[in-house]
Amino acid sequence: MTTQVRVITQTTPNGYTVINPVSGNVRLTFTAFNTETSFDYVTVFNGVGVGGTQLYNGSGTLMPPVINSTTGPLTIRFTSDGSVTAPGFTAAISNFTPVYNT
Repeated sequence: MTTQVRVITQTTPNGYTVINPVSGNVRLTFTAFNTETSFDYVTVFNGVGVGGTQLYNGSGTLMPPVINSTTGPLTIRFTSDGSVTAPGFTAAISNFTPVYNT
């Protein structure tokens, strides 16, 4: 079940955002992605903060895969050298309830 979709757009460098689910886990679906290749990176971590498992790290224009948290929240970090301004990225955020086989 998907609930409460929000869209985030990031063009400001060198920060991170923690996304907490309303319930269940977080699903992140990129809808636009354009950062300076090899200099501006988007990194997604499982959980709160940048100490969790890294689920994605990339730059350029190749659209990232859909990313699902396994612990509830996700953290998105954007780092940039600031020399070239690209459009950045946009992603839709939704909640889902994992289905476990018993």
